[in-house]
Amino acid sequence: MILLRLVTTSLCAACVVLLVTFKPVQVVMPSAAVPSEPGACVLDRVQPLTVIDVGAGVTASQLGELLRLHSGERIIAVNDHRLGADVAPANVIAALPPEPGGFLDLTVAGYTAERRVLVLLH
Repeated sequence: MILLRLVTTSLCAACVVLLVTFKPVQVVMPSAAVPSEPGACVLDRVQPLTVIDVGAGVTASQLGELLRLHSGERIIAVNDHRLGADVAPANVIAALPPEPGGFLDLTVAGYTAERRVLVLLH
């Protein structure tokens, strides 16, 4: 009985010591995205990945309109295969068979940055 009383008193004393020496935790949330200054180039504010969901029946020529490339951007790789200077990206895309459930992985380069465009085909 005395041992139980000693253990209980010790636990209570330990809890009081912990509560007295407890340092409060301050949680700081980062502020919302800081609006950036309008830059000279639109590419500075482009996301590194763009996903385009294409419905069934879209032809390769219509696909070019859906990509919405910015001025100064060009496709430099299709499915991680670099294009030569003499190869037109439209010809490479048109040569690929459009598989339902497939995708095209395009690398687009601009003046200052590269980005990826993932085209999901249905």
